[in-house]
Amino acid sequence: MKTANVGGFEEGKALKTGARKKDVEAPERWRDVPGFGGWYQASTEGRIRKRLDGGGWRMVKIVTGRGYSGRTHVVNLYLDGHNTQTTVQRVVAMTFCPDKMKDDAVVIHRNGCHSDNSLRNLKIITKGQSCKVRHISRRRPVMKVNQDGEPIELYPTIAAACRASGLSKKTIYRHCNREPTLLLPWGVSYRWVDT
Repeated sequence: MKTANVGGFEEGKALKTGARKKDVEAPERWRDVPGFGGWYQASTEGRIRKRLDGGGWRMVKIVTGRGYSGRTHVVNLYLDGHNTQTTVQRVVAMTFCPDKMKDDAVVIHRNGCHSDNSLRNLKIITKGQSCKVRHISRRRPVMKVNQDGEPIELYPTIAAACRASGLSKKTIYRHCNREPTLLLPWGVSYRWVDT
């Protein structure tokens, strides 16, 4: 019997060799967006497409902002001449987790990256939980680390780290989220303190 090779692992051997099942990437799945009569589909990777009259599919243009914060990805969906503007993360959540999408549901990004609208990065919470998450993330402690990753100094907030270092909040925030892979010129970087 032949075994299929999925993501570099032979089927059935992935768990025996110590690799975790979630490490094997699943293929992109598409489902119809509810409420649009099969005209639109969303994928597990956060992409949205529209069915054409000829039977093919066309990717929907995703824009940023427009009534939302400047980093939020927004999409316009049309049905019977009516435009519905909504966020991409909400469309993906409605499509794949319709039972969790209640009136007070808020969709947030697990890793904080607003351009990553894949299903694995989205989390559905209530409005009350959303306020707590936003408050906590503004006050997260930050540590300065050397090139070996050892802590040099701790700060209660990003603002305190900015005052001490002279760097902008954006620079420290990017280092905390590990967007740049390089260290600052003087051999230090910044990381969130895991609480």
